[in-house]
Amino acid sequence: MKIILQHKFEDLISIDNLLLAWQEFLKGKRSKRDVQIFQFNLMDNILQLHGDLKNKLYKHGGYQQFKINDPKPRIIHKASVRDRLLHHAVYRILYPFFDHRVLRGKTKKRMLRRIKKNSGLETLNSYLGLLKHGKSDRIKENILNRYV
Repeated sequence: MKIILQHKFEDLISIDNLLLAWQEFLKGKRSKRDVQIFQFNLMDNILQLHGDLKNKLYKHGGYQQFKINDPKPRIIHKASVRDRLLHHAVYRILYPFFDHRVLRGKTKKRMLRRIKKNSGLETLNSYLGLLKHGKSDRIKENILNRYV
C-alpha cells in the first residue's frame, strides 16, 4: 500500500494550522516571558509569519543558548517563539504521514525477521492473526507463500 502525502504548502502555512499549532505549542509554556511577549500580539505575529511564509520571505532566526541542571548540567539551544511555532505547524501536518509509514515498514521487517528465525506454526499463526487488521493482504500472501 502506497501512502501519499496529500497536504499542500498552503495547508501547512494556513492561519488555521498556525493557530492550532499555537494552542499545542502553548501547553506548559504560558509562564515563559518570550511566549507571553509573542502572545501579547498573537494575531499580528501569526499574520506576519503567515505572510512571510506565503511570500517566501521567512528566514529562520538564531538560537538562544542557556544552561540547565535537570538532572545533569546541559547546554540547551532554543529557537525563537516564532520559529518554534512554525516547527509545530510543520510537525502537525507531516508527523502522521511519516509516523505511519515508518512504523509499518519497521513492523514488517521485524515480523519477517522473527518468522525467519522461528518459522514454526505457532509463530506463523500469531503473525497471521495480527495481519487480519489493516490492509495487509500482500504481506500475508508473501508469508504464506514463503513459509507454508
